[in-house]
Amino acid sequence: MAVPTNTTQTYTRVNIREDLGDVIYSISPVDTPVLTMAKKMTATAKLHEWNTDSLANAAANKHVEGDDDAAVASAATVRPGNRTQIMKKTASVAGSLESVDSAGFKSQMAYQMQKRFLTIH
Repeated sequence: MAVPTNTTQTYTRVNIREDLGDVIYSISPVDTPVLTMAKKMTATAKLHEWNTDSLANAAANKHVEGDDDAAVASAATVRPGNRTQIMKKTASVAGSLESVDSAGFKSQMAYQMQKRFLTIH
């Protein structure tokens, strides 16, 4: 289905604020029970991004007494993201069907909407 002529869409605007999560996720191969139990965030823009970080690789880090310290390189965080997708399935129910007494459900429209919602995911 085509978008009506002169419809203003989010894709054509440059003044929409970024959607950057206020958390840095650790993607290292260790358990993260606190993060796993944490509340997930909601996307507020078409492009939803977040920061990830990882631990340095295991290393032989012995140090000779009196030797000069040498800084180890630190990797920058990574900023992956996902684009949101609009999904739609429309239902149409005649007014007379909605007003009659149906078996199995109270509202034909509510029933049809529920069926469509379950098949979107």
